Amino acid sequence: MATPEARFDAWIQSRFAYATPGSYIIIDDTQTQVPNCFAYAVGVYERAILPNNFEQLAQAYGGVGYYHTTAEPEEDGDVEVYAKPSDLGRPLHAHRITDAASGTCESKMGADFAIQHHRNLLQCNHPNSTRSEYGVVVARYRYDGVRYARWLEGEVTTSSGRKLRRKDAAWTSSGRPVAKGNTSTSKSGRVSKKGGKKGGSKTKQAPSFTNSGKPDPRAVAKQRPPAIPRGGFRRPTARITPKPFAVKAHPPAAQTKPSAPTGAQRPPAATSARKPLAPTTAQGKPPPTTANKAPPPTNAQRPAQRPAATARPTRR
Repeated sequence: MATPEARFDAWIQSRFAYATPGSYIIIDDTQTQVPNCFAYAVGVYERAILPNNFEQLAQAYGGVGYYHTTAEPEEDGDVEVYAKPSDLGRPLHAHRITDAASGTCESKMGADFAIQHHRNLLQCNHPNSTRSEYGVVVARYRYDGVRYARWLEGEVTTSSGRKLRRKDAAWTSSGRPVAKGNTSTSKSGRVSKKGGKKGGSKTKQAPSFTNSGKPDPRAVAKQRPPAIPRGGFRRPTARITPKPFAVKAHPPAAQTKPSAPTGAQRPPAATSARKPLAPTTAQGKPPPTTANKAPPPTNAQRPAQRPAATARPTRR
């Protein structure tokens, strides 16, 4: 299995005609996504600098003390920036001069390794091609400590209109100033302003114009009225059933004992064709009636009463 260094050798030699074995030196432990070439060249290692044009690059480099210069000759520590002749307004790569006398430089190759190389190694075309990867060196920047100290004492205005001292401000990847501690860094190293307070994200209002002066398509899209569907708006065909009102329950009223109905209010007794049952006693026998009761017997019919026994004298 090929090592990361072997894969990097195959890539760089396929992109640069001057890159041959021994023409560059790979710097160990530099195969990281952050920083990128623009940040590595000025000694910024905790984030990336991602300019879209040289104006944004000048703002980002000015925030760390590097300013454009045309002074000759080159000095140690100078940063040189590449661009293609067909698009000179877009920076593509940057290297730092480590030894101006010998022309030795250091470059961070994107998210891959950083290398030591000659100043002319990357200013070439692809092998057997007229196309180039980075183009040629078109600008140079140099550190100015005195100018940087004066610049830190000045004020800067954020996009929200807040005025800050430059030493209390941080810079996003696009070169915009924000308050220190109010920035966030993505995995790719892009620095941006935090969304808002904890618990919710704050939507940033899109500017009306881009940095190039053209109308921002995001702002234009917000100003457009909502599109009307073909055929116009249609009313809903489904019938909407109204939601019933909730009936509030009331406590039951106090119950009163109804009064006995009067004769006028008493309903008539129901008549039945069935023969009424004879009344019975608790033992289940019909009660005696005078019709069935036998007449008392007469003296002649009464039996003779036995005479009462007399007491006999006791013998002594």
